[in-house]
Amino acid sequence: MQLRNVGAAVAVAMAAELAADRLGPRLLPALPPGETEAAFKLGRLRELRRSGHSPRVLIVGASPSGTCLDPAAISSRGVTGRVFNACLIGATVPVLRRWREMWKREVAPEVVLVGAQPMMFLPPGRFANSVIRDVTALEAAYEPPSSAYSLALWRWRRELIGALNRRGEPEPHSHKTTNGQHLALMQRHRPDGFLEAFLDVPLADGLRMLPNDWYEYIGFDPHTPPDVDPYLRFLDELRCDGIHPIAVIPPLRLSASPSTSLGGPEAYPGADELIEAATDQSFEVVDFRPLANDDDDFSDVFHVNRETSRRLSEACGDALARLAPKVRV
Repeated sequence: MQLRNVGAAVAVAMAAELAADRLGPRLLPALPPGETEAAFKLGRLRELRRSGHSPRVLIVGASPSGTCLDPAAISSRGVTGRVFNACLIGATVPVLRRWREMWKREVAPEVVLVGAQPMMFLPPGRFANSVIRDVTALEAAYEPPSSAYSLALWRWRRELIGALNRRGEPEPHSHKTTNGQHLALMQRHRPDGFLEAFLDVPLADGLRMLPNDWYEYIGFDPHTPPDVDPYLRFLDELRCDGIHPIAVIPPLRLSASPSTSLGGPEAYPGADELIEAATDQSFEVVDFRPLANDDDDFSDVFHVNRETSRRLSEACGDALARLAPKVRV
């Protein structure tokens, strides 16, 4: 009798896992309470691999790319539907390098879009170092995927969550808008990794949550001469592994706030240097700055609004179809 009950329980568990494989992308919650962004996205990549839907196009970078590039809108332009946004808030090149050591064991994308916001070209500050600590904690708990089909699809949560810090810590730079809407840097991640933050907020409200001196707050000097070499080396590492890397420059509105203004409406440290150096080394760069250069395009200085995100993502899909025709539908 007991064996019959055990057998029934195993059958129910296996049926639940198979159902989760099929329905997971629609039913999985957004970022669960107390779970870091990296753990959530690594778990999603593992689930996609197990269900046979590993991304062919992976997006990595920081939150400007995380909120700018919508996998669904990219796919709508005639490229593969297997696009995943694996950006991490506050990521820099050292973060991306360590982050890659984990996701490359889960998935093998054909194309990687690499966000190129200014912090990629500057020494990491306090904020970036906190992201490195999170990723390091994730590394300590990470177990490479088994070749065997494991019984519990949710096993990755047990594997990863034990070493995670910052459990449920509120974002210190959060605020409420004039209509009472709560703003926080991290709001909701879709199952395809897209970060839905600020997208319906007017720029004036988004600016209210910035500290008086943003660069001092995150701990680096924006006037440091930009260094694009570490970023280019990361692209080269991807290329040497048979991946097609494409640099993407998300638009910013740094001039809209005294706390981020760098001396002119076009100031964007490192972007022009990257384009020149990448061209010399035969890397492709997609520059979205010309497509979003008005206050109405942004919900704060770093993140575009929903309509602009859709427009830029569609432009990204068109660029992918042109630059990487192998990922066309």
